[in-house]
Amino acid sequence: MCHTWRRRSLIAAVSAAFYVASVGQVSIINAQDAAIKPVWTGEIIFYNETRWTPDSQTLLFSGLDVQQAYYQYRLPTRELNALAKPPLTIALTGQQQELFEAADALAFQSFDKQYIIYSSQKQVCGGETGCRDGWALGKLESGEHSIIEKGIGDPNSVFWSEDSTAALIVDVGFYGGVGGVWYISGYAAKVSSLKTELLTNYMAGDHGYVDLSPDGERVIVREQWDENPNNLVTGLRVWDARITHQPQQFLAWDAPVFLPDEQIRGASFIAGDEDHILVVAETGIIRLNMKTQASMLLNSHIRSTDVAWVYFSPDGRYVAVLSRPDEHTSSSYNVCQLFVLPIDFSGDFVQLRDANRCAFYG
Repeated sequence: MCHTWRRRSLIAAVSAAFYVASVGQVSIINAQDAAIKPVWTGEIIFYNETRWTPDSQTLLFSGLDVQQAYYQYRLPTRELNALAKPPLTIALTGQQQELFEAADALAFQSFDKQYIIYSSQKQVCGGETGCRDGWALGKLESGEHSIIEKGIGDPNSVFWSEDSTAALIVDVGFYGGVGGVWYISGYAAKVSSLKTELLTNYMAGDHGYVDLSPDGERVIVREQWDENPNNLVTGLRVWDARITHQPQQFLAWDAPVFLPDEQIRGASFIAGDEDHILVVAETGIIRLNMKTQASMLLNSHIRSTDVAWVYFSPDGRYVAVLSRPDEHTSSSYNVCQLFVLPIDFSGDFVQLRDANRCAFYG
């Protein structure tokens, strides 16, 4: 079976020596600046591969413009650099591949650089899919590794908590149909004690984006109902590992749906804040109290109806905004632009008529 992740491994392997090459200087605007300069312009941004580092200093993303490429944007220096391999991954040596029984050289690495999640040589068989490579978690220092027991097809992306005690796998699904979000925990005490839980299923094509709290104990999942292909009804759910929930159909918990009637284009936990999350809704950027569901409007200039996607920095000070310029909406060629803005940005953001065409799963 040809896996998406393996295809990317081949792309990354084209360069034998991994390098970082500068591809230009960019600027970030102040809240009152009238002009907006994009960090990057291209055909597609893979929104599930776009994220900030825990220190809120670097934005990592993957884009397509003729061919797929990987980038990092450094906020302190305002510099955009091209990467020769996917962000937050490492290339295993031949010895490490043998030790971990890895099927590929490329592995997703945790922020503390202790753990990896990778494609295993051990096959998982059953169902209509037959046999396929399983997935495993390993500890780099000791070589310990354990198979992720639950059925996982082709992982679309791996997310680590800031403290590296938990991870999420976004699964594209066995059939190109149903996928899900898998929560991996328990390995910090002992790798063989890792636990896997399917938090939610969603149909392929849905924007099942996620965010993992810094302590790895809470997960934001976007809820979506396809009432009309041109009018998606969305909401948010927050799963808490510390609370016992009653499972629901397609869900591992019975938590309430936040903002059930809102079109949402991004949500994130806030470092150091246990009670609130940041959300991009139709009215703008809001701070939502998860206990009372009370909301405070922080910025009315960046609205979910005007953008393709938004990524908040962990400290809540900046937003990376994925947009599609209005003048290109009638073109068959996607022109996406990625901006990095302060959360209190007060300029007029371009009204978009077809923002969905800009963001794609990798």
